[in-house]
Amino acid sequence: MTAKEAYRLAEPAIWAWHEDAVLEYVGTGTSDRWVHNNGTSDRWGFGVATMHKSTEVVIWGGSAPVVGIDGIPGFEKPGGLVRPPFPPLDELSVDSNEAVAIARQHGVSSQDRLIRIELMPPNPYDGVPLSWELTYGDEDDLLSYRTIFIDVYTGEVVGRNDFAK
Repeated sequence: MTAKEAYRLAEPAIWAWHEDAVLEYVGTGTSDRWVHNNGTSDRWGFGVATMHKSTEVVIWGGSAPVVGIDGIPGFEKPGGLVRPPFPPLDELSVDSNEAVAIARQHGVSSQDRLIRIELMPPNPYDGVPLSWELTYGDEDDLLSYRTIFIDVYTGEVVGRNDFAK
């Protein structure tokens, strides 16, 4: 599933958890088993929060959403938002699979192993807008990790490390 496909499955569970819930994390976690080189994943996590508590909605392989941190039903934490919320994913112009296609046009080869997809908040310090962070490498070797950032609205490459142009 792409991020948007998984979000469509998770969205009813997000609103059922709390009517004031906002999205503050979107990602696959790091794995060479469930993250696929085409920008899809068998597992997506959606961190949601209110002003007073937070949890995660997890989608595994298109199954029914599980509401609970780390996929543990009912597990939530006290405390509110830790960063500004993300917009609903249907408002983004670029889905996760499209971000991978763009990355391949800008130095990522089909031989590179995609191991994580994460929606990253804007970083005013670096001038990086809301973007998909695609991480490539060997899951077990942190020194092998290489990333490329794709703007979710324009599809521009807005940051990278260790990829040739």
